[in-house]
Amino acid sequence: MQGSPFLRLDVLKKGDVITLEWPGIGEVNYTIKKSEIISPTSSLVLNESHKTGDIHNQELILVTCHPIGSTAQRLIVTAELDSVSPINETALEENPQAHWAWIITFGFLALGLIVAYFSPTDERKIILAVVIAITIVLIYFSIFPVSSQIWADKLGWLNGLMGVS
Repeated sequence: MQGSPFLRLDVLKKGDVITLEWPGIGEVNYTIKKSEIISPTSSLVLNESHKTGDIHNQELILVTCHPIGSTAQRLIVTAELDSVSPINETALEENPQAHWAWIITFGFLALGLIVAYFSPTDERKIILAVVIAITIVLIYFSIFPVSSQIWADKLGWLNGLMGVS
């Protein structure tokens, strides 16, 4: 749901856990207490424990428009603090799915070579050049991966440039 973190907020239900990673605080888990749909003019009553510094009585309130794409109503999801723990830096650094980048890269290269082999002779050089160029890009990003959030931000910027919301 990158780029639209609240897109599927309506599927969360009581008892579901929301995990946030806060720099300087750690991994914070909240358990959903309730979800409700209200009018856009309704007021929210907020838990003001943040003013006293009472970390054990914190609430998380997520607000989005409802239904999706409409401003007719608001969906409010309220969750209570469950636990705070340090961020697992090892888990953040090691990607257990990293091997898929290499499988996709070499699969693409193999498929491209097969297509080039069975292509007419006059098109073979062009197909090979394109396959090799794309393979080089895939190898680069396999060695130096880029966060999917960066791609989502760039695509969001591009969509905004083109007038797509």
